[in-house]
Amino acid sequence: MDKILQQILQGINELKGEVSTLKGEITDSKEQQAQDMQKIDTRLKAMNERLDSFKFDTDFIVQKQAQQEMELNRINKRLES
Repeated sequence: MDKILQQILQGINELKGEVSTLKGEITDSKEQQAQDMQKIDTRLKAMNERLDSFKFDTDFIVQKQAQQEMELNRINKRLES
């Protein structure tokens, strides 16, 4: 009977060790995930800044092109007169 209880206690202690190991692995995994998310967030912010800059540049070019087209229309009208 004592032998069976010792085996049960030994099994419980082994399970406690395994649970403790798993808790440590989960904690490490969560920390790694948090670091990965920070890296992703930093990259996304940088990409958003580039896209905003690209949009500004595109809007500027469109505006300049519209001004040039209006000037060409004025010149054409003068020449037609």
